[in-house]
Parts: sequence; structure tokens; C-alpha cells
Amino acid sequence: MILITDPLRARLLANSAADADIDHFPVVKLFNPTGAATWLLSELDADGDTLFGLCDLGFGFPELGSVSLAELASVKGPLGLGIERDLHFRAIRSPPMPKPPAFAATSPRPSDFCGRQQTPFQSPIPSFRPTRRNSSADRRKNRPAAPAFGLCGRDTLNQSEGE
Repeated sequence: MILITDPLRARLLANSAADADIDHFPVVKLFNPTGAATWLLSELDADGDTLFGLCDLGFGFPELGSVSLAELASVKGPLGLGIERDLHFRAIRSPPMPKPPAFAATSPRPSDFCGRQQTPFQSPIPSFRPTRRNSSADRRKNRPAAPAFGLCGRDTLNQSEGE
């Protein structure tokens, strides 16, 4: 299979020659039919071999980078299949994110609780306080062995008790 056709090559070269500050849509999608590797390519350098785009080798860490067209064409998978082009790939712009509701600007943020004396966990049962596994002496005293920390890392239990 021809990985890059002449019309695709022209679009890739045009993207490469355009202003560097523009974030181009992918023009072609290449993939490994026997693996998880995928390349979404948007530019082709003037040398005709170096492609630029989003490269995902299937390890869960996609990255922007360059890849050689000759190397992609030479890859043979376990069944003798090479890298293929997705014939039905079309890059589309996703719809814009909806604006947050008006109350989101006035709702409290976690940073709003940093200066206040509040515990990070409030149980509906008034006598229950979260504890970790303690020694039997600590269980008898009904107090946690380690201090509980608030959202900002402050010792909120000790602040509320006045210590």
C-alpha cells in the first residue's frame, strides 16, 4: 500500500511550509494492523522523508515528534503486514466546550477552605471520627493516633481544638 499519496503529500508539504505557530489538523493516519501503534501526521519536511505529528506507539504515552517515512514503510509485523494508511480517516474539529453554569463562579473551591477551621471529613454520625488502625490504648481514648490533614496540608483537627 502507498502510505502517502500525491494529494496527501501536497497537503503535508503545504502545512510544513506554512507559519510555524499554526497547529495543523492531521492529514493522514497511519497504523500498525497487528499492534497498537498509530501516527497522526500533519507535516512533511522538504526532504520528502521526515513526517511530523502525534506518534503513539501503544504504550500509553503519545507524543509530538518526527518519524521517517522510509522507516515506516520498511516495518513488517508478525504476520508480514506493514504499516497501513487509514483510508477513511478525516480530521474534524470537535464541538466547542460548553460554558460552565453561572453558579460555578460563585461555588466554593478547595482553596477557599484553607484558612478556615474545618475537617476534611464530616460524618453524619456525630460521634464518629475517621481513624486508622490504632493501638488498643488509642482506641480506648477514642482519638486518632495521627493528625488528620485538611485540603491544604494544615493540621485542621489541632486548629479546631485550639492547640
